[in-house]
Amino acid sequence: ARRFVALAREAIAARGVFRVALSGGSTPQALYEVLAGAAIDWSSVEFFWSDERFVPAADAQSNEGMARRALLERVGVRHVFPMVAAATPEACAVRYEQLLPEALDLVLLGLGEDGHTASLFPGEPAVHERARKAIAARAPVGVADRITLSPAYINSARLVWFLVSGAGKAQALARVLHGPEDPDATPAQAVARHARAVEFFVDAAALSGL
Repeated sequence: ARRFVALAREAIAARGVFRVALSGGSTPQALYEVLAGAAIDWSSVEFFWSDERFVPAADAQSNEGMARRALLERVGVRHVFPMVAAATPEACAVRYEQLLPEALDLVLLGLGEDGHTASLFPGEPAVHERARKAIAARAPVGVADRITLSPAYINSARLVWFLVSGAGKAQALARVLHGPEDPDATPAQAVARHARAVEFFVDAAALSGL
């Protein structure tokens, strides 16, 4: 949270705006709840999402809904760009591409036990997308229909964060950092090894596989 505050202040001082893509899950939720008490000029922050399930924001599985409850509604932000705002995942992705800036300041990502990140899943073609900023994607479990930022667009961000916690992520993290290059099997490699700048925030349990 301290690092987030510093990045936001630096971006606002330099460019007048801080553009960040949020992620879902329990680890970033804890971060958002801490940030709700942070001294940031929230009127100068623009919020996007790294990926989203194709469900309404009121749905318990919505990344947007979680972020709104944990942070956005508590600090009164004005610049929020939801991913789900059209009739189909593909239409959502097309619309989102029109809203996204040339590059984001910060993209928050998690890491799944299967090596996925955002909604880039093993064996799915989304991991190879190079031309588009946002695309419709499919998940093998849970809500199948998704919208996700493409690897190429994520990698254009000034900084990418991976927030990784729990022993269940240990083997996936080891593959991301030290395994053979195979983004079809471990999609997070397509970002972790190719983004402009990457930082990992990892707890001891997730480090146990290294």
